[in-house]
Amino acid sequence: NPTDVSPPTTEPTTSESTMSRPTIQDLYPVSPLQAGLLFHSLATTDAGLYLQQLTYDLEGDLSPDLLEEAWRRVVAQRPLLRTAFEWEELDEPVQVVFASAPVEIERLDLRDLDADAREARLAELLESQRREGLDLGRAPLMRFALARLGDRRHRFVWSYHHLLLDGWSRPLLLGDVLEVYAALAAGREPRLKGRRPYRDFIAWLAQRDEAADAAFWRRRLAGFTAPTPVGGGAATGVGEGDESAYGKLRGTLPSRLSAALVERSRQLGVTPSTLVQAAWALVLGRLAGEGDVVFGNVVSGRPPELDGAEEMVGMFINTLPVRVDLDPRVPTAQWLRGLHGAGAEARQHEHTPLVAVQAESEVPAGTPLFESLLVYESYPVDAELRRGGGELTVTDTRETSRSNYPLTLVVVPGDDRFAVRLGYDPDRFTRAGAQRRLDALAQALESLVECLEERPDAPLGEVSVLTLDERRRLLETWNDTAADVLSGLGESRTLHGLFAERAAAAPDAVAVEAAESGRELTYGQILASARALGGRLAAAGVAPGQRVGLC
Repeated sequence: NPTDVSPPTTEPTTSESTMSRPTIQDLYPVSPLQAGLLFHSLATTDAGLYLQQLTYDLEGDLSPDLLEEAWRRVVAQRPLLRTAFEWEELDEPVQVVFASAPVEIERLDLRDLDADAREARLAELLESQRREGLDLGRAPLMRFALARLGDRRHRFVWSYHHLLLDGWSRPLLLGDVLEVYAALAAGREPRLKGRRPYRDFIAWLAQRDEAADAAFWRRRLAGFTAPTPVGGGAATGVGEGDESAYGKLRGTLPSRLSAALVERSRQLGVTPSTLVQAAWALVLGRLAGEGDVVFGNVVSGRPPELDGAEEMVGMFINTLPVRVDLDPRVPTAQWLRGLHGAGAEARQHEHTPLVAVQAESEVPAGTPLFESLLVYESYPVDAELRRGGGELTVTDTRETSRSNYPLTLVVVPGDDRFAVRLGYDPDRFTRAGAQRRLDALAQALESLVECLEERPDAPLGEVSVLTLDERRRLLETWNDTAADVLSGLGESRTLHGLFAERAAAAPDAVAVEAAESGRELTYGQILASARALGGRLAAAGVAPGQRVGLC
C-alpha cells in the first residue's frame, strides 16, 4: 500500500541476507519536492536537467576495486540508494526500494595524456553522462567513473539524479564511503553507524497541517500579482563550452568583505544568509525598478523536531518564495531584522509544496511565481571529506548542475571567503549581462556592510548596487551633456528667453510636430499656453524660484 508510511525506524545491516528478499523491499509516497522534480523530469526532453555531477580529486594509494566495494557496501546498507520511482498507471507517484542495486565504477587511465587533453576527455565524459541521463525507474539513480591521472592521483566522478539526494546528504554519504574504504584497506570489517531512513521523513510530512500552511502563504503573498522581472533578452543563445545549455559564472568575495558579513550579521542578530537575501533583493528591485520583489529560496527542509534529521540522507530541500518590501525610507538595520524575522516565520511552513504555495498567490496560473533562485549552501562539507579514507585524501571538489530558472545564485560560505556562482539562461542573458548582476550583488553586500558599520539607521534608499565604474558612467560619461550654445546671445541666455524671441519673430512657425498623429504646434501657440499656465500657477501662490511638477 503506497499510502502506508508507518516506518521501520532502523535500516538493514550488511550482514542480513539479500538473497531471500523479494525484488521490491519497500514502497512509499514521494515528497512534494520529489513530485515536482519528477514531473519536470518527465516533461522535458533534456535528460541532464536534474543530473547532479560532482568530481573529487583523490590523492594517495587508491585501490579501484576497494573503492567499488566500498560503494557497494554503502548502497547495500542505505535503502535510499536502492530507490527508484514508479508513476505509470498510478494516481500518485511512489518511490520503490529494491532489495539490491548494482554498483560498477567506470575506469579510465589518462596518465599518457597531457593536462589539456585530460581535462577535455573528462569534460567529454561529463557531457556524455548528461546527454544520456538516468532511467528513473531503475536503481541506483547514480553513475560512477574513476580516472587515473597519475600514480597517486585520481579523479572520481559521481553523478546522481536530484530526486535522490540534496546537497547536505552528499558529504554524509561520501564520508560513509571513505570510512568503509579505510576499513577495507586496513583489513577490517566495516561497521557503519545507522542513519534514520528517509521514509520516516515522508511519514512526518503526512502529519503536517496543510490548512495552516495554505493560510500563511496566502497572507504572505497577498497583493503580489506578477513575477519580479530579472531582465535579459539581449543574449545570443550561443552556449559556452561543455555547458552549452546553461551559462555559469564563478567568483569569490574578498576576504575582508566575507569576514565583515559574518561579523556584522552576528552583531545585528541575524544570519549571514539574511544579508545575502537582502543584497539579492536590492539587486532585483533596483534593476527592475520595483519596490516589492519575490525570488525563490532553497531551504534545508530538515525538521528539528524529527530526531536524527541532520544525519539522514535523502531529498529534504524545498524551494519557496521570499517576498521583500524595499521601502527606501526604512532604516537599514531595522529592515534587515524584519527580513530575518520573516524568514524565521516562514520556516514554520517550509514544507509546503511550491505548487500549493503558488495556488495561494494572486499570480495567474501558468505564470512562474519567480524567475530567480537563491541557494545558500551552509552544510558541513569539509569535515567529512578532509577526514579521507585511511591514506586517501580529497583535495578538490567541483560540481556541475543545471537549473530551470533564468537566474540561479549560489553562495557558499567558506573559512576565508564566500564563493559565489551565478547560473544563467544564455537565451535570456549575455555573459556581460550576467556579470553585471554578479557585480551588483557584491556591491550591494559591500554597501550593506558599510552602512551597518557607520550608519545602521541610514535609510535603505542610500544602499547602492552600482559599482564605482557604473556610477561614474551614469553620472559623468552618459550625463556629459554640457554644451555652450547660449554664449554671445546677450541677455537672452536662457532657453525660455530664446523661445520668446523666436515666438515674437515668427509666431506662426511650427515648433513641434507629433510624428504619429501629425498634430502641430506653433511657437505662438506654445508661448500662449505657457503664459496661461504661468498665470494659473501665480494665482495658486507659486512664487519665482519654486519647483512645480507638471503632468
